[in-house]
Amino acid sequence: MNLKYKNLLACLIVAIVLVSAGLVGCGDGGNGRQTLPGENPFGPYITGTGTGTATSTSTGTGTDTDTSLTPAQAIKNGSDKMLEGNFIAAVQAFTAVIYDSTATAAQKQEAYSGRGWAKAKLPVDQGGGTIVAIPDLKQASNMTPGADADPVVANESKLGYALALIQLVVSGSDTANDSANLTIAIAIIDSLLAKPVWNGDVIREKNASVYVAAPGARAMLALAYDLNGNTAMADYHIAIAFAEAPNDENVQNAKNTIDVLRGNI
Repeated sequence: MNLKYKNLLACLIVAIVLVSAGLVGCGDGGNGRQTLPGENPFGPYITGTGTGTATSTSTGTGTDTDTSLTPAQAIKNGSDKMLEGNFIAAVQAFTAVIYDSTATAAQKQEAYSGRGWAKAKLPVDQGGGTIVAIPDLKQASNMTPGADADPVVANESKLGYALALIQLVVSGSDTANDSANLTIAIAIIDSLLAKPVWNGDVIREKNASVYVAAPGARAMLALAYDLNGNTAMADYHIAIAFAEAPNDENVQNAKNTIDVLRGNI
């Protein structure tokens, strides 16, 4: 990775232009620097109107159970809560499935992926954040639950994992693994963008409103290439992303981040 990026990412000064409000430290919490434009590739934090009303109760200890909902019902509940913007309740619902001994491997994969996306949408002070989501998204993307599994669920988790790894690099909180993380993220998003269609092959139609669209993913790919020192590929992909969706927040944020890192802002 180019040394100038390491120096910039270590901890950027507070003069950086803000796109989303709030103070965060390196890696979603630490030294209090301001948010870099591309640091929330999952979109703006939305907490919805609820405070966590899912039927299951999650204690984070791996002992929670849900006797009122089947795994399929709990997954639907979690998905519904995601669409409502109630990500706390979504985390609770998906957690119930993860610790339900009756859930199939495919259902657990969907629950890990859903919980990862929900955590990424939650503000840090509510126990969320992109980096917090990495273990769940990685777990889901590495699972091979069998022939009954929906391959799009795996693609959703891979997309989330790739976006989270890029955020991890931008945060400057794991610099020793920057090159490896960028290589993984680039390979994943390149592969997903090669699918015939985005909605249906990469993400399910029902998740289109809360997950990342193709132009946003391409813009984050451009950022990953730029961070990895390949400015030509970065320029190529950011140009396509802007042509496809000039008003997409993720496209704008990624472009702003590239401009910051190049000294254009």
